[in-house]
Amino acid sequence: MSMYLLDAAFNLVNDYPGGAASLSPRMTVRDKLTGQEIKKSASTLAHEVRAQGTAKLGWLDLVKMVDLANDDGPLLAWARHRRLGVYPLPEGFDPDSGTGQNLAQLLTSLSALVASITMAESDGIITANELTDAHRKFGELSAIGLEMLKGMQRKHEAGLPAGVAAIAFPSMPVDQGGAA
Repeated sequence: MSMYLLDAAFNLVNDYPGGAASLSPRMTVRDKLTGQEIKKSASTLAHEVRAQGTAKLGWLDLVKMVDLANDDGPLLAWARHRRLGVYPLPEGFDPDSGTGQNLAQLLTSLSALVASITMAESDGIITANELTDAHRKFGELSAIGLEMLKGMQRKHEAGLPAGVAAIAFPSMPVDQGGAA
């Protein structure tokens, strides 16, 4: 476990009201053989977040701690360590919905564009191939974004009562119901 992640876990435990003594009783696990609930002791939890002796903080325990404390510090530390971006989604948003899948595609495309630009800039010289690649990736990002907006436009129009005009945007022609 990276030190940043362990530091974030340590901070989570110490920032939790009552610290390890308060958080550890909520860290129950079920014994695989007996089926009994086992509560983690405050001492064990404190040792795990300090990596003292043979104590090791497990991934599932860390996830449980993040959820119980509502503290994304360890998640953000891990993302930084892995050079990943983490984006909070609004309450009630379904990432498995069509919109969620489209946003994931949009963010993946954005990531590819960012990678293309930063790699091109890394040596201070932009080649024609690098510039072409950045243009292509920006075009892909734009196309994905426009498709999302078109989908939103269709949903908007579908929700309007008959005879009510839809809002039109220059990049989104409004379907007037006529033949194309």
